[in-house]
Amino acid sequence: MLPLGGWLTARGAMFFAANVVMVLLGLYVAGWGRVMLRVEAAGRPLWRRIEPFARRMLPIDSTAKALGAGLAWGRVPCGLVYSMLVLAAASADALDGTLVMAAFGLGTLPNLLAAGIAAQRLMAMRRAPWVRRVAGGAIAVLGVVGIARLPGLLDALVVGWSCIT
Repeated sequence: MLPLGGWLTARGAMFFAANVVMVLLGLYVAGWGRVMLRVEAAGRPLWRRIEPFARRMLPIDSTAKALGAGLAWGRVPCGLVYSMLVLAAASADALDGTLVMAAFGLGTLPNLLAAGIAAQRLMAMRRAPWVRRVAGGAIAVLGVVGIARLPGLLDALVVGWSCIT
């Protein structure tokens, strides 16, 4: 078990890393950086093993296939998911980490539903440079805000009235 100082240092380092990944992801989405391509490449070997299972779920014409496809696609190499996993791990608690990932899932659900309903239109919009820049900039700003919050969060943890996630 880490002493309190070591525990705070480890959580702070993981929270910092999660927010750096958010900044890098934002830069990638905006078209201003390519570091996240390497992160996603690290997950490709896992996807190669899952892809045959996912392919068997197509066409999605039943509830069972929809659930199976969702389970498979949930393991697609994705920088955004990886950054949330780091944040969940930084919570240093299984329940808090689960809640972080659940909040991420619920937060992305409306976007995933909208993408399924209006895929053609969204694909055209996604290619518009200004949309990518605005979305990427927003993600990067969230990462910078998280990094800026780190000293205050660590101080709050010392007195025991805040949580890092």
